[in-house]
Amino acid sequence: MRTGLLGGMLLLGACAEARVDANGTTDARDGNGDGGRDDGGMELDASLGLTGWHPLGAPIGSSTNNLIPAVAIDGTGLPIVAIVAGTDTSSFGIEVHRAVNNAWTLVGPRIPTGTMTVPAIAATGSTYHVAWPAGSSRQVRTWNGASWSAPAGTPVGSYTTFLGHVSLALDAASQLWVAYNEHSAAQTAERVFVNANQGTSWPLRGMTSYTNALHETASPNQSALAPDLAAGAGAMFVAWQGNGVHVRQWNPGTTAWDAVGTGAIVPPPAAGVVSASTSAIGVDSAGRPTVIYHAYKGGLDGTLVFVARHDGASWIHIGQSLQAYAGGANGMATYATAQDIAVTAASDAYIAFTEEDATGESAVHVWRCASTGGCAPVGRGRLDADVGDASTARLALDGGGRPVVVWSELDAAGNSHVHVWRYFGDPDAP
Repeated sequence: MRTGLLGGMLLLGACAEARVDANGTTDARDGNGDGGRDDGGMELDASLGLTGWHPLGAPIGSSTNNLIPAVAIDGTGLPIVAIVAGTDTSSFGIEVHRAVNNAWTLVGPRIPTGTMTVPAIAATGSTYHVAWPAGSSRQVRTWNGASWSAPAGTPVGSYTTFLGHVSLALDAASQLWVAYNEHSAAQTAERVFVNANQGTSWPLRGMTSYTNALHETASPNQSALAPDLAAGAGAMFVAWQGNGVHVRQWNPGTTAWDAVGTGAIVPPPAAGVVSASTSAIGVDSAGRPTVIYHAYKGGLDGTLVFVARHDGASWIHIGQSLQAYAGGANGMATYATAQDIAVTAASDAYIAFTEEDATGESAVHVWRCASTGGCAPVGRGRLDADVGDASTARLALDGGGRPVVVWSELDAAGNSHVHVWRYFGDPDAP
């Protein structure tokens, strides 16, 4: 899920990423034991007449601080959400909430962090994992059904970072992987590190030192930032931003990361954009990665969103450039900011981005990019539950393959709440 992402010369705000194997939730699973399609424990289903977007329970949390969320799906198809709550260093901590009977239940006690930070979350069955950046290391905690504990070898990492970020993913063997960026004391450029938990330690994957950590080979002085992990079809991928968006695939045979494509992903020339950044990645059942990112165009178009899938030979853009309000709104530029992606087994991609409307208010937009080509809004497209700006959207697919979107939004009093909505198909209310 990307922390304050810097793409080239363009700083576009703070967000976070948490990643689980999204396509692993697309198969129909009977999480309720009733022999039917899993409804994520909410006893809600399209067969009961539900269509469109519906909130799952009440908003989570309330704080004058921006409640940056992360989302995953547990083994019964239920969404679990992590937020950072608290008012000061003595109370800041990560809370994990699980959806049960159309309400949110706190999983264990708040995990102390001592500061506002950016969480990541992953789940396998009833085992949950959270992680967050903490100074010169990355902290990890695991829920075993009774308590939160630090896996042996935690914390992870050795150096400091200009841009705290962490991403989690689970491989086919339910082994937890963590990705992050940092720089050594002698360096100013940051590089990407990936570790995998082996029970008693967190060995690095494909690198032994700062000098051979992941970075852009052609521009070694360019920082590699905000890595995003995704697993699927037995494969593990990591995407990051530097001078453009880069993707690598883990090769267990050579114990190295192989480049997916040649160099950075290049936006369609006709789009006329620069500074591709803020990437997120998903994987289909054939092990093909799909990436969402945005890039700067300027003028009334501001920034545009792009979706690219690797077909085994090259990166193919789907739908070209995407934005909710082409040519700005009320004569002002709008900035479509990439947030997250969830890819189905059949290679359809649900994407989330934020963008301002004509009133200047930022809202969340969820679109679907079909495997056959073309992208369109999902239902009403624009999601806005309160009067303030919406930000930091995250996506997952529930046990029935339905998109679940989570975002942070301010109310009239300036308090931040986390909203969780799920889509039940067309038609949708305006």
